[in-house]
Amino acid sequence: MGRSPVPQFFDEPVCRCAKHLKNLSAVRELLQSDGQTLAQGALCWLLAKSERNIPVPGARTAKQAAENAAAVAFGALSDSVMAEIESLIARDPEGVPRAR
Repeated sequence: MGRSPVPQFFDEPVCRCAKHLKNLSAVRELLQSDGQTLAQGALCWLLAKSERNIPVPGARTAKQAAENAAAVAFGALSDSVMAEIESLIARDPEGVPRAR
């Protein structure tokens, strides 16, 4: 049997997976906190991760392309929002920091 690509999500009971969704919901709220859409927030997160990142978002419609382009107006996420997101990502569902 092969190894699970993301063991913290697949090698545990289903009831614990629901706890991961709580962290995911908090990240979603942070990405949308400045009035941008989730896609725009994700692009702003990528911009904030590194000056070397150049997000190349996909779009199926002209509306989606315009929405993605509008993310530039928001700029990169603030340092405080980035720190909060990184903190959420680094925790297991019970709020305990993961070893990296």
